[in-house]
Amino acid sequence: FKQWDEDKYLNLGTFILNNFTQAMDIIECNTPALKDAKKSLNISNKDMDSWKCEEAQFFATLGNEQPYDIRQVVYIEPLQDPRDAESKSTRVNTRFRTFIPVTGPKFYEKQVSDTRKIETECCHAIVKVEHITRELCELEVELEISPQLTPAHSKYQEVVNFLVERKYRRALDKLQKLVIQCLFKLHKLNLAQTGYKMRTHLSKSLQTRCKTIQKAVAAYNAATATLKPPRPPLEWSKVSHYDFLEEFNLLQDTWNDICKKRWSEPAVCKTIKLRCRLERAQEEIIWCTVKVRRLHTAIRDEASLFQDVLSELQAAKDPLYITAKDFVNRCLRVNLALLTCVHQVYELSGFTGSQGPGVCLGTTLPTGTNDSIMSPPQRSNESSDKEEDNDVQGNIGGIAEFVGGLTIA
Repeated sequence: FKQWDEDKYLNLGTFILNNFTQAMDIIECNTPALKDAKKSLNISNKDMDSWKCEEAQFFATLGNEQPYDIRQVVYIEPLQDPRDAESKSTRVNTRFRTFIPVTGPKFYEKQVSDTRKIETECCHAIVKVEHITRELCELEVELEISPQLTPAHSKYQEVVNFLVERKYRRALDKLQKLVIQCLFKLHKLNLAQTGYKMRTHLSKSLQTRCKTIQKAVAAYNAATATLKPPRPPLEWSKVSHYDFLEEFNLLQDTWNDICKKRWSEPAVCKTIKLRCRLERAQEEIIWCTVKVRRLHTAIRDEASLFQDVLSELQAAKDPLYITAKDFVNRCLRVNLALLTCVHQVYELSGFTGSQGPGVCLGTTLPTGTNDSIMSPPQRSNESSDKEEDNDVQGNIGGIAEFVGGLTIA
């Protein structure tokens, strides 16, 4: 972890410089495109702000069902059950009455078992019809419904249509939830710092979730078939290839229809995303401006601290002076590399902050700091480079003569 921290600190200046440069490029390239898009779509920043609030409100109430009289639903739901129960009871009674046992000792035990089975089914069907009928009578008395509603009544048809629509919406909500969870897991799986065990766990979870999504797709297609008019079915091969939420168009098919909303149009969505990208780039420039001055201040304060500590150790003739000086030299070399990036940020055309270090809260401006520490590293001129190259070549020649004079023992 110590080496990791040192590497991170060494790359801090490059990180700020690259982020600042990237943010400036985003602003420079996308600002004209945003102006052209706003002009062609005839929209303003105020419109996009209102649409953003409207979209947030939509997603906040996305899981809420459409308001409806729950008492009517409670009455119509069991009203559909007795017809199914009566139909089943009629079929069972017909089987029981038309059952003809086969004579003979070989088939007696089997015929007794079949007869008891049909008789039990008949009793259960009759009890179920009586139970549902009694429940309906209680609801009709409580809701003051007279006479009993039939499929011919308009109110009955209205509630039935609502139940069919609610079944479809619930199947759609479940499918949406599973697909979104799958997309989020795929995104987590592709992150750089996701460990092997977590990747293995996510892979197994995705395999299980794919089977669940297949069942949800089947339930969704069954619900769409009951609508009037029926909706087009959804294919599993299409669902399994979704990469982004924008591709999942069924997100627009909710209780509150947003297909006619202006902010749901693809061109408007891209414009809003472009504006958000520019806003994040501007925030990044502010963040980098603050961080680069903090870094410069920390380097200045650390250099002052190093000077004070070395002066005290040298005055006291402490044996730790040599070790401390070696540590300080390593730190100063790293800080010198960071100062190079800091001054590169200062020289950028888009930098509008204060150049130079600041003062930490609750401290005073340190004195006695070596100016060479705070100034950007100067590039050596051509003559000094040539002299240094000549010195290096002379040293290499001396080493070659020394090695050539050695004898092999």
